Amino acid sequence: AQVSALKINIAIRQNNFTGLNLKSLNQKKLLAWSPYATYNLGSAYARSGNFEQAEFYFNELNDLESEESALTKKELWALQDKAATAMGYTFLAQKKYDLAVKQFTRVRLDTHLSHQALLGLGWAYLSQQEYEAALSPWQLLSQRSLSLPAAQESILALPFAYEKLQSPGDALAA
Repeated sequence: AQVSALKINIAIRQNNFTGLNLKSLNQKKLLAWSPYATYNLGSAYARSGNFEQAEFYFNELNDLESEESALTKKELWALQDKAATAMGYTFLAQKKYDLAVKQFTRVRLDTHLSHQALLGLGWAYLSQQEYEAALSPWQLLSQRSLSLPAAQESILALPFAYEKLQSPGDALAA
């Protein structure tokens, strides 16, 4: 199983992944590595600018149930959170803000990726001129460890959102 997964990763690394498909990823040879290969393939398509294919693979991963996978629930959830965060930022870059919000809100708050998702969620709301909605994820994020770059950025973003809401006093206090 590891050898098959490694071959897929080598093909992705060499930008020779267009011949890979879901059928090849779900081979019995891959076993527990199939969700990882699905995520890696989605990431490769996103990096290459083929966002439709990236979305397809990330959605396949997000639709997996833990009973369908040999991974533990926590492993699968971590991969799904990673895929949702990646898709959120992909949609943000494409100016599809409502889809970005949908992806960012799929990420669980108790994971190591939640800070990135909260930051992106705030920017997605702000981009839709929903300044009040942007405050909530950034306020939550600003209470986290300041060693996180996302928390630092939220501290800078909060006054900007308050300014947009015509609330200079809150902007100064933030």
